[in-house]
Amino acid sequence: MPTIAVTGATGNLGGLVIDHLLEGGFPADEVMPLVRAASKGERFAARGMSPRVASYDDPEGFARAIDGVDKLVLISPPSLDNAVRLHQLHGAVMAAHGGHLTQLAFVSFSDAEKRPFGLEDVDLAIEHSIRAAGIAFTFLRNSVYLEELAPELTVAVESGQLLSATENRAMNWAPRVSQAAAIAAAVTQDGHIGSTYNLVSPTPYTYDDVAALLTEAVGRQITHRPATPSEVDSALVDGGIDPEHAHSVANDFHVAIARGKCHTTGNDIERLSGHSGGITADDIAALVKGTA
Repeated sequence: MPTIAVTGATGNLGGLVIDHLLEGGFPADEVMPLVRAASKGERFAARGMSPRVASYDDPEGFARAIDGVDKLVLISPPSLDNAVRLHQLHGAVMAAHGGHLTQLAFVSFSDAEKRPFGLEDVDLAIEHSIRAAGIAFTFLRNSVYLEELAPELTVAVESGQLLSATENRAMNWAPRVSQAAAIAAAVTQDGHIGSTYNLVSPTPYTYDDVAALLTEAVGRQITHRPATPSEVDSALVDGGIDPEHAHSVANDFHVAIARGKCHTTGNDIERLSGHSGGITADDIAALVKGTA
């Protein structure tokens, strides 16, 4: 049985990937969560896994951590500074090249060529670097997580209105758990080397659709009202959302949707994992309740 290392093990996505590996029957002692400090690995060791300390900021230490590993799930680091992300990921790729992996599963952004958020140039550069280095790869391009809607939904439940500056254009955000299941499948099944998968919803949906699902989830009418980015920003702040996050929702996420940069759909999630990747009223209810 091959060994699989997972970066970002303590994060939401990395933790879910590890859960899916174990739930799928992959041996715990062959799973190597990569953590920034030994203390953060204790909870994984308690479950029979073999955590290792690795940091994107220490390429040599990263190389030591993945020494002897067969497969690596490389989740893009959280920094929004492109220069920092490029440096961190380049070091990880060089470590992977020296480690002679049988598979590097790189997790990045969907719709990368459309550059919806200005971060995708790094992901495209890293994909090219992996190809150039001759590393056996699988590229897994995640949509924005459905969970990003949670603050907006909470405010909408209180006000009765779901505001958006999306011009009611289509979006493709999928649940994080479904994307994690697809990533786990890609490193435990045969036949995925050299493939690129878009982990997005199978059908497009709009804020009208989200409002309808929210209405079903909470049992009372929630209407979608088109608005400007500044109106969305103000409404979210008034509803108790952190101003910086509210600004990002209105001016980054909503504007990208309005420009048609988040609408690519597909069935790769279901093809890999059996999860549909679509959204339901139950998904929306879980977001409102904070249980997603």
